[in-house]
Amino acid sequence: MMRISLVRKNGFNNRLNKLASFLISTSLFLSISGSLKVFFSCLLFNLFVFNLILSVFFMIFSIYNLNKLTDIKEDAVNVPDRAKYIKGKEKIFIFFLLFSLTISLFLGVLQDILCVPIILFPIFIGVIYSVKVSSNLPRLKDITGIKNLVIAITWGIGSTFLPAICLPQKSIMLITLVFYFFFLKSFINTVLFDIRDIEGDRMSGVRTIPVVFGREKTKNLLLILNSTLIPWLAISYLSSFFYHYLFVLIFIIAYGYGYILHFCKEGLKIGKSLDLIVDGEWIPVVLLCVMMQRLNLNSHYFFSLISLFKLVGLKEGSYSLIGPSIILFRFQSIFQPCSSSSFFSNSFFVATGRSVAVLTNRCQSGG
Repeated sequence: MMRISLVRKNGFNNRLNKLASFLISTSLFLSISGSLKVFFSCLLFNLFVFNLILSVFFMIFSIYNLNKLTDIKEDAVNVPDRAKYIKGKEKIFIFFLLFSLTISLFLGVLQDILCVPIILFPIFIGVIYSVKVSSNLPRLKDITGIKNLVIAITWGIGSTFLPAICLPQKSIMLITLVFYFFFLKSFINTVLFDIRDIEGDRMSGVRTIPVVFGREKTKNLLLILNSTLIPWLAISYLSSFFYHYLFVLIFIIAYGYGYILHFCKEGLKIGKSLDLIVDGEWIPVVLLCVMMQRLNLNSHYFFSLISLFKLVGLKEGSYSLIGPSIILFRFQSIFQPCSSSSFFSNSFFVATGRSVAVLTNRCQSGG
């Protein structure tokens, strides 16, 4: 009985492994994760633009399949499963690459003609990054740190400016904060993939950041970069941006520390887990956003704090929207305080996040 159970378990694990290999090798997993990244960007901008999210899916699919076709030599050492999967299927990959690019451009035009140059920009960069244009010129991939910057800028532009095009009123501060967030996350993630590819890059003569500086110094660099998101979050919060997604952003920062420390360990053999955990980061992020919306946690948080201000007697108008106001609110004047009996009964409303109007009426009627 135990033997049958073990065989079934092994068979299930093999099927899961094949599914993961298929999704990663064909760039489907990365395309799904990348489109979810843009979905999260839309949430930060308080937007939802389905055409752009779908357009990004096809754009990523085309770019990264191009990169996989040009990197078969390095992948034979770094990611042998992927190289074996692609070998012999080059024509199929090229067909779907061109088909995906066409669909991506079509969806971009449907949304706004200004989307077209933003969609074409990463395609153009992908060609320069992956293909050796001249024997006298190196690929961007071969220049230390440059390829990480290029990929991070490309992701930052796509994730930020595609949704920003649809904003009715454009805030330079808001767009800058969103761009920095996605630029930095993308830079950290590309360097982590260089750590996985360190042996193959050494053999191919590719001088990546981990090849030049070593694993330990690279880890310290990534931890410092991830730590810059803490003051970034404080600035965003004090500027009244993203407070609806405060807990999600804290989760993202903590998640970043976790996978940096894990994948920078000496002697760690990195396989598909890097793709699933790092590229798949936006899956739990979006699920967390959806869960918070379903449970209405944001409005509960908002009304609980407003109610607390009312409870202690702050006059309406002495604070702005909950956000930086919890730190920087101004005491302009004090209401007549509620009675002690009214205070305890009002505590129930603070705990349950009831509206300000209800609480104000109770305070006024209760003396």
